[in-house]
Order: sequence, then C-alpha cells, then structure tokens
Amino acid sequence: MSEKLIQTRIIHKHAQESDWDDASLVPLQSELLIYDSDDNHNFPRFKLGDGTSLAKDLPFLLTNPVFVGTDAEYKAADAAGLVPLGTIVIITDDENGTSGDGTTNSGGTSPILGEGILGLMILG
Repeated sequence: MSEKLIQTRIIHKHAQESDWDDASLVPLQSELLIYDSDDNHNFPRFKLGDGTSLAKDLPFLLTNPVFVGTDAEYKAADAAGLVPLGTIVIITDDENGTSGDGTTNSGGTSPILGEGILGLMILG
C-alpha cells in the first residue's frame, strides 16, 4: 500500500463557557474542547469528550491555572491581577541564578519539579 502525505492544520473546538452550556454537543471520545477566557475565568480550561456526555457535563481536565516563571515575573503578574485564586505557582530561577530579591540561589533539582525550580505553591 502506498502512503500519501497530507499536510494540514487542526483547529480544536473552543468557545466561552456560556456557549458550551447552551450547546447540546456530545463530544466524541478523546475530542478536545477548549473553554476560552471569559468574565469569570481569565485563563483557558479544557475538557475531553467521552462519546456519551454533553460538553457541559464533562469534568475539566485542569481545574487550576498554572503560573511558571521567576519570582519577579510572578510578582508583576500578581500585581496586574493575572494570578487568580487557586493558581498553581511554580517559581523558577531567573537567567542569572538570582531570585526576585537579588539573592543568589542554586535552583534546586527535583525529580518531580525539575531542575531550576525554587518553589511550588497553590494559592487558595
């Protein structure tokens, strides 16, 4: 059998929560649904279809937004109101190996968090 190469781009379904709640869509098994940012959530959320449930009845894959960045980036994002309650925050080394307060750090190595991770916190 010969092979045929088809080059394409895939756009996943995405809409705001109010649109998904009004829909009678039953996503196929493993079909990805993207919930866009809206007035209640300033971060995208995701669901995966099971082939039988309505989109609005499926659980979210990730219920908490995740912030990964340096201490200085976190403080700037938080001051701008971009880090909502419940965010998983992972603080990493900056490029020159210093934390946001100017002290030198070694940026620990963790099999779970990885190299260069200074800390992990969940705001709640």
